[in-house]
Amino acid sequence: MFRNITIRDMLPVIFALTVFAVALFAAGLFGYQTTLQYLRANNERIGYAAITLAGSITIIGLPRQAWSNLKRRSTDGISMALVVCAILSYSVFTLFGLGKEPMIWQLFVYAPGALFGLVILAQAWIYRAKEARRS
Repeated sequence: MFRNITIRDMLPVIFALTVFAVALFAAGLFGYQTTLQYLRANNERIGYAAITLAGSITIIGLPRQAWSNLKRRSTDGISMALVVCAILSYSVFTLFGLGKEPMIWQLFVYAPGALFGLVILAQAWIYRAKEARRS
């Protein structure tokens, strides 16, 4: 199952864990209150970083999964509960983003996540119906 995963595939995870480790280090080095003040003062920058990291999932991860499903003609191994949760969360974040400035960032990141989640859900429905007919 994990044989085909390369370091390149893991770069977003490695980056996120590195950012988390640096944040924990900063909290320990500068103290909790100082770190909290920094986070509050730079809330907008942190928000842009979060949107950018979330975009890596919606713009790279989900389309790649949909393409992989299309090539294999199967959605075996994919948790449909996870896909449904992704669709719901990206849909709610898209609605939330309609009231935020700049709105284009929110829509560019979260709307494709909901769309590609729906694509994967449709693939599961189609491929599982075909498998049921074969049996």
